[in-house]
Parts: sequence; structure tokens; C-alpha cells
Amino acid sequence: HATYVDLAVEAATRMVERHFPPTRPGDYPDQFDELAEEASLDYGLDCSPMWGLGVDALSAKIVEALKDRLARARGKVGATVFDALEKVTFVQTADEAWHSHLGALDGMTAAAVLSPWGHRTAVADYSARCREAYAEFRLGIVDEFMPRLLEAAKDNDGETESAPETSLLSELQ
Repeated sequence: HATYVDLAVEAATRMVERHFPPTRPGDYPDQFDELAEEASLDYGLDCSPMWGLGVDALSAKIVEALKDRLARARGKVGATVFDALEKVTFVQTADEAWHSHLGALDGMTAAAVLSPWGHRTAVADYSARCREAYAEFRLGIVDEFMPRLLEAAKDNDGETESAPETSLLSELQ
């Protein structure tokens, strides 16, 4: 439970920061429209009542709305099914992101091996790029997980625990 709540908070905060960067003041109507569209498409949220809020209040309201949406989804499919969906969705999302991350690391390794710089410079550059790549890997999971979880819960809406879900749950535990 703590995983998806923490990721929901981080995802909502990142979404607001993406649409309202400090370096791009003004343009509130366009920025808000882009944010509202993303929130609607990815999270099924209606942000129209949030029009006019500042960045901090907007983040807080979106976090609140997202937590409420998750609680409703959990209530509809049941805690056991939702917890299983959370685990499976997180593992699938992380696994897909991991493959991309490994590809990026392979490219950085090749660049370091073929680097015309000295060994120490290439290693230092590789180390810095790996940290950046890991941050991108982690944030990619944050951005992808929540919409996938909500979609999976919607796809399972109204289903009760069936034998496949029970066996899936037992495999996860």
C-alpha cells in the first residue's frame, strides 16, 4: 500500500513541475490546460475545479485527487486483487524500464571504452552518466506505474477473486 501512495505523491508532484517549471512563468492557461489534459488521460482526474491554484496548492490537490482515485479503485476491485495488481504492475513497469536502462548503460560503456580521453576522465564521465541514467530510470517508473495501475484496476473492475488471481497472488507472496 505504501508503494503506490508514495509513487502517487511523486507522480503528481512531477506532473505539476513538468507543466509549471520555474523558468517558464506566465502562460497559466496553456500550462494548466496541458496539465489537465495529462491528468485526465493518464489518471482519469478532472482538474477543472483546481483552475487558478498556485503550484503548491495544485500539487496538493492533485495528490489528494489521485489518492482518492486509488482508494476508489481499490474499493471497487477489493484490497486483495488491488494489492496483486499493484505488485504485478510495478514489476512489469520496472522490468520494461530496466531493459531500456541496460541498453543505455551498454551505450555509455561503449562510449567510455572508445573514449579518446584518459582512463580517469572516461571513468568519471561514465560514473556521472550512470547516476543520471539511474535517475531517469527511476523517474520513468514513477511516471508509468500509476497510469498502468489505474488502467489495470479499471480492467478488473467488478471481478471477484477468481482462481487465476488467487494463484497469481500466491505466486507473489
